[in-house]
Amino acid sequence: MPRWDPHDAQLVVAAVGKEPLCVGCIIKKTGVTKARVDAIVAMLGETLRVERGLAICSACLIAKEVFRL
Repeated sequence: MPRWDPHDAQLVVAAVGKEPLCVGCIIKKTGVTKARVDAIVAMLGETLRVERGLAICSACLIAKEVFRL
């Protein structure tokens, strides 16, 4: 598992916020790798409510799995 990086986590939290974003758009907005995004979302889910489900991504406007805080 990728090492926890607070700066990467801060980027992901700032990108996602309350708007639903897919992993691809989170990566584009933050520059954080997919492996790190997956690890960060899992770790954030231990302390925050991370919603995950099928919806329209607010960035690419495609219906797919998205994340929202």
